[in-house]
Amino acid sequence: MKARKLFVLGMTAAMVFGTACAASAEDTVSVGLVVKAKHEYYDKVIQGAQDASDEYGWEFTGMSPSSFDDIDGQVSMVEDMVTAGVDVLLVSPNQETTLYNAFDSAIDAGAILIAVDTDITGYEGKTAFCGTSNKEALHYAAELMFEEVGEGANIILIRGALGDANHEARAAGATEGIEEFGMNLLGVKDCTTTAEGAAAAMEDFITMYQDEIDAVICCDDDMAAGAIQALRQAGYEDVPVSGYDGTSVGIENVAAGYELFDLSQDPYQMGYLAVQTAHAVLNGEPYEENIDTGVQVITIDNYKDFQ
Repeated sequence: MKARKLFVLGMTAAMVFGTACAASAEDTVSVGLVVKAKHEYYDKVIQGAQDASDEYGWEFTGMSPSSFDDIDGQVSMVEDMVTAGVDVLLVSPNQETTLYNAFDSAIDAGAILIAVDTDITGYEGKTAFCGTSNKEALHYAAELMFEEVGEGANIILIRGALGDANHEARAAGATEGIEEFGMNLLGVKDCTTTAEGAAAAMEDFITMYQDEIDAVICCDDDMAAGAIQALRQAGYEDVPVSGYDGTSVGIENVAAGYELFDLSQDPYQMGYLAVQTAHAVLNGEPYEENIDTGVQVITIDNYKDFQ
């Protein structure tokens, strides 16, 4: 496989003009960000939003539930932000419908609502979305894997939680790509976005299919690590695996030769650009409603650039 370092960009978003909200950019603006869970990836989202807020002289608070399945905890955190009267509410929702009442309260109070990393697709009051086009990214992963294993290859898809907007999009993109490039989807499993879940699923797939497995596409780095562990323990070290997110564990697996490639998102820019977008809205300046922060391909040839 040739070394590649490419950006995948979405369609150019339409430019719209912001309208004045409860706060203006000259006031002391308060920004609240609630992400999905305590995780290296979301630490970068928070840092990006923090840095942008600092540049504008705005107050910033970032919060994260202990785990991805702490749905009630995330709801409580968003409600706390609304009660505190934030002017800008940034959210990466685990289950968006559980947050609609809090969103209503925020918007009624004049706050700007911006989705970060995970889009809020069913709620009309959202101002903008900053994140990756996950469907396009995993379609691209299928294309890269096709270049390695070719038409007719049998693919295992390791995905995250059912109902999670990001993982629904990733699974859809990978599935469409597998079909488009003439490969076979041998099996797919919801592995709850954990290494342990992916390892258990991969063990089951090995028992069922053994030498029929030609490659494994994973929808995040933790699950890729679990799949790699199970494959290596079973003696299937030559089965190519791909990851997604560009976290330290993914980069380490690429460096060790355990992962064929990893797609790196840019969580820092997601947080940074979300605050930048809010600044444009408060100033009545044009802004993009859909900001695709893209992905880059990490391979054995360029992984040091990402460490």
